[in-house]
Amino acid sequence: MHFFGYDNSFYHAVLYPTLYRLAFPDWEPDIDYHVNEFYLLEDAKFSTSRRHAVWGKEVLGPDTVDALRFYLSLTRPEGRRTAFSRAHYASVVRNTLIGGWQEWLRISASGCGTATGEWRRTPACGRLSTPRSSASSAPGWPP
Repeated sequence: MHFFGYDNSFYHAVLYPTLYRLAFPDWEPDIDYHVNEFYLLEDAKFSTSRRHAVWGKEVLGPDTVDALRFYLSLTRPEGRRTAFSRAHYASVVRNTLIGGWQEWLRISASGCGTATGEWRRTPACGRLSTPRSSASSAPGWPP
């Protein structure tokens, strides 16, 4: 598999395989090409020389790695140009991850505590045990 930006597509998809084939005539290419568009920063090209970049130490920490990974996969420039926006990143983290998923996990965890009769303890792996009184009335419950 070969991943590259569309601005380098001529080199990676045409020139380099041609040169390699000339150097090794028996070579049979077996390459999957995945061409991406530009990923912009605040709708402008990333440029480290102009200090227009997102520096790792600015955004990465033990609590932010997965959030940043989620945002990058959400905004990846696979078929069209997309942009990293600090404001949009903060909004996605706040509304989707914390307000959406984290809240869903909190509600789910409290339901586990209610179902097992014990708070703050997750049920053990495997088949959940259910009190006999409710098990006998549950439709399709195995004997």
